[in-house]
Amino acid sequence: MDSSAAERTYDIVLWGATGFTGRLVAEYLLRHEGVGRRLRWAVGGRNQQKLESVREGLAQLDPAARQLPIELADAKDPAALQLLAAKTRVMCSTVGPYARYGSELVAACVARGTHYCDLTGEAPWMAEMIAQHHAAAQASGVRIVHACGFDSLPSDLGSLLAHRQFQAKTGEMPATTTLYVRSSKGGFSGGTVASMLAMMEDQRGNPALRKALWDPYSLLPRDAARGPKDVRDVVKVQFDPQEQSWVGPFVMAPTNAKVVRRTIALLEPTANAQHRYTEVVRCGKGPKGWLAAQGLQAGTAAMVGALMTPVGRAILEPLLPQPGEGPSAEVRNAGRFRCDVVARGGSQSVRVAVRGNLDPGYGATSGMLAEAALCLAQDDLQTPCGVITPAVAMGDALLARLGRAGVTFETIES
Repeated sequence: MDSSAAERTYDIVLWGATGFTGRLVAEYLLRHEGVGRRLRWAVGGRNQQKLESVREGLAQLDPAARQLPIELADAKDPAALQLLAAKTRVMCSTVGPYARYGSELVAACVARGTHYCDLTGEAPWMAEMIAQHHAAAQASGVRIVHACGFDSLPSDLGSLLAHRQFQAKTGEMPATTTLYVRSSKGGFSGGTVASMLAMMEDQRGNPALRKALWDPYSLLPRDAARGPKDVRDVVKVQFDPQEQSWVGPFVMAPTNAKVVRRTIALLEPTANAQHRYTEVVRCGKGPKGWLAAQGLQAGTAAMVGALMTPVGRAILEPLLPQPGEGPSAEVRNAGRFRCDVVARGGSQSVRVAVRGNLDPGYGATSGMLAEAALCLAQDDLQTPCGVITPAVAMGDALLARLGRAGVTFETIES
């Protein structure tokens, strides 16, 4: 690092506080950490007036928020971003699409020895950041951590816990791990939609980006062995005999699964080549479950197909949430999710139930990102550095924190 942590002005700069999710992260930090107590934090962005409006909104919750510092910079100004990164121990970013607005900020954090976390689900961009900055981040002793929201903490930390419990039980690494989405109530955020649209647009005519988007192993370390050739991130309708349920494709699997495979390759390199990780939606038994799975598959295929064409995107975009838009507090509080992560090998299995008591796209995600930033800023992490996954960077420390955000992990032996 080019300056010690004690010399930094802030513990956390929340970059993108004027967006919908950014405001929710700011509210979370205010409720749980206050202003001017043990956490030194600021809100950042490029528009002074909008940031002042956010600060005034926070002051309705706690008048002390009027003392919250504001930091200005432009996402395309490397010099300004480096100056900002040098002021803080952790940069927490909600500014997407990240492939368009995040690369200079990551580069600045690596150059200035500043830890970084974000919400991206953009696998091609993550692959690019790994290729460009992993070695330099290792050398500078910083953790660059993507996917710290519903993409992909339930998957990544749930798998970490399931594997650990399975190994404690059997002495071996599981042969397969499957995440089953059991229930989910909530919608996509406008920022998530914008990132999806940008990914689909950017990969047109770009073979490298297309490969990173659809290759199940595109986030593996350069020297890691690839897993089984028949693994796919988007599965077809099938009957799962172990769950006694029909299952269908999970739209977030292409990002989540890549993140989990990177974790396995970094933590369990000898098991990586044989292990199978998949994610599905559990649709139920009998004809009703089969119909639900078929409908899910048809809807997923139609949405992805439409997003991959200019005409389809032009039709869908006005119908989808826009960046900065989101539901009311009542709707967010009424949301929920449950995912089961099941590790299996031979006749043994371990199940980890991951539950959230807020809607996954907004309420739970904002709390997860805030706790990830706090973990990087406040916890004594004895973990690797580099462009790494949440489980590798924060592991047990973040698992212990997420209960405060309403996200729980319960191990159930099967």
